[in-house]
Order: sequence, then C-alpha cells, then structure tokens
Amino acid sequence: MDKNMLNNSDTDILREAFESSSDPVIVVVREKIVLVNPAFTKITAWPAEEVVGKNFTEFTMDTAPMKNYIKGLTRKKTVAFYPAEIRGKDKPIKINICSTKIIVKGQYGRLVILKMD
Repeated sequence: MDKNMLNNSDTDILREAFESSSDPVIVVVREKIVLVNPAFTKITAWPAEEVVGKNFTEFTMDTAPMKNYIKGLTRKKTVAFYPAEIRGKDKPIKINICSTKIIVKGQYGRLVILKMD
C-alpha cells in the first residue's frame, strides 16, 4: 500500500486494526517503543504512557536481548515466533515473539507481535 495513497478512512482502518488486535503489538523505532496497543497493556499492566519513549530492551528479562533476539530470528524464519520473557508491571510474562521490519517516518523499525504461551 502506497502511504501517499492512504486516505483518512484507510488510516482509521489501520488504527482500528492495531487497537483491536487480540495480540499485544508494539511498534519500535531505533529500539524505542513508539506505540503499543491495548492488548499489550492488558497482559503487561503497563499503561502506554509508561512505556512509550523507553528502550524496548528495558522490558525484556533477557540479559542479552538484542544478541539473543537476532539469534532467534536467524534460527527460524522471521515470520516464526520464538520464546521469550518480558517484564510485566507486576511479574515476568512468558510469551512468544515475532517481528517484522517496518519503516516509520523514514526510519527503520520493528512491528513486534507477542503471543501468550
């Protein structure tokens, strides 16, 4: 889809899809969280305003998150989920994670999808 061809109703459809997803979704640009959906807040108890702008790695329980994340992606297809653990506000949460490369305002980022075990 050409971003220049999006009209307001297309943007509304994309926003509604993002917000209504039953799976937690995070948009990360330059390792910073720029957007989370309500499902992320529901499973982690982190309100969006407490995570947006923070480094994604602050919310992983992994001691070498980027190294192990890349290993996970090289072991499997990028569309596959792999096990991980993230920091919920109250407790660690076991999840499966998958992401895909995106471009947001000219900068590379990741669209990260989480699935519960």
